[in-house]
Amino acid sequence: MDNTGPTGTGHDDRYVVLDLSPKFSGGFGTSFTFKNFNVSCFFDFTKQMGLNPYFNAANLLGNLGNQPADIWGNYWKAPGDHALYPKPTTLTGDISNSNFSISDGMYRDASFLRLNNLSVGYQLDEKLAKKIGARSVNIHMRAQNVFVLSGAKGLDPNIQNFSSLPPARTFICGISLNF
Repeated sequence: MDNTGPTGTGHDDRYVVLDLSPKFSGGFGTSFTFKNFNVSCFFDFTKQMGLNPYFNAANLLGNLGNQPADIWGNYWKAPGDHALYPKPTTLTGDISNSNFSISDGMYRDASFLRLNNLSVGYQLDEKLAKKIGARSVNIHMRAQNVFVLSGAKGLDPNIQNFSSLPPARTFICGISLNF
């Protein structure tokens, strides 16, 4: 038996074509100070394939449920069409949708680069801080999930289900006073 080819799924001739585990992932960050300013940031990245959240076998086009508008212009209309999604149907046993749900059409490149954390601060001049009765004053802003760069259209590439929520984008501003 040859173990170098695709892995089988049982005692039939089907095999797994896609490996959904990330090919690689990691992160990098930096921090620097210039005069009274300080900035730090952290990026993370992943190279992976993932489920396309626009297609869910339980929510086929034509069934009750919402779908993103860009699906409606990119579905099969006639035999031989080249489109990303199966034709709309209300029939649960429609063979084209059944075949689509077991094909690699349900997957997309879900690779991304994300600015995960950003922190910017400014330390007020010591003389100015003393004028307001403090030893030091620091004005700062922190942000999480600032932006994502990805070739995947639509939702956050970490989202593998249309009904899931992406990571929250958070901004926090503050002033630290030391007396």
